[in-house]
Amino acid sequence: MVFNPRPDELDDLVRFELSADTATHPNFEGLAFRREIRLILCALRDKAPSIYAFFRKASVEDFHVALDEDIQSPDRFEELSIEQFCSQYKHFRPKDSIFSLNFMTYCTEQEREKEYKTSSMLECSPDGLSLYSVPEPDPAAAIEEIITEFPHFMLYLCRKAILANKPLKIDAETIEYYSLSNKDAAIVQKLVARCNETIIAELRARYETLAAIDCLQTKPCDDEK
Repeated sequence: MVFNPRPDELDDLVRFELSADTATHPNFEGLAFRREIRLILCALRDKAPSIYAFFRKASVEDFHVALDEDIQSPDRFEELSIEQFCSQYKHFRPKDSIFSLNFMTYCTEQEREKEYKTSSMLECSPDGLSLYSVPEPDPAAAIEEIITEFPHFMLYLCRKAILANKPLKIDAETIEYYSLSNKDAAIVQKLVARCNETIIAELRARYETLAAIDCLQTKPCDDEK
């Protein structure tokens, strides 16, 4: 089984593009407009289809294409799923709308401890969560960044699922839901297994630490009796 998005979802967006989409200007350097986002998503779909599949199925809270700035509507800001971005693509003016690709990540306790010892700073919140923004509009560089950070996205997903008491499993139902090939399913299965193991070990250690504190075993009202 190979993941193939609907042909009108990404490839057919080309028919909405104008000569202005390929215009270059020093002021445009480092910015991602609608065409740059489309090219990144196409490259991701082709080079890393399993990552694209997880991003496409993700909630907007977990992954989104952010409309960060719109010259025509300065107060406009939107967080879009891939499907929503594609459906609105023709309405975005070539160089008026600036976008970014963003997804949630989780930094493990061990990684946070190492990072703090090295720099005395953390790039994530105290609980390890962070919204990662892909810094590169160039498709090749962006794909490299996404592939590097994807394990932290999976850590985030696995942690979220475990805390909801619904651990992520790469079973037949999941494989069908994400339309994963056998090869990609095997790769993702190993990654998910590692992520689940890491998260469960962290939570179990925290649980055992709290369980060893006697005063937490009694309710405040019990002490007053």
